[in-house]
Amino acid sequence: MNIIISFKDKGHQHGGVLAFPPEVALAIINRLEEAGVEVLGIDGFKIGPDWIQPFMEHSIDFEYAEKNWDRARKFLEEKKDQGLVFEIVARGE
Repeated sequence: MNIIISFKDKGHQHGGVLAFPPEVALAIINRLEEAGVEVLGIDGFKIGPDWIQPFMEHSIDFEYAEKNWDRARKFLEEKKDQGLVFEIVARGE
């Protein structure tokens, strides 16, 4: 089962991007950790009724890091009050 897709009803689909509010993104990170699935990156976006805007300064790449769930949670906690939604990229997802 794809963990991220299992949260789809709590996210925002815009084109090929499935992004989640911070509290849902944190829940996804927790489930990924329980399953031993590593986070490869998190991308932050602002969304409107018919647009989505990525923000590289609100994104992080963990591609070469291992067991990075704590770092992912810390990143999301730091960004949670900035009106962003987040796309989570995980190994094998």
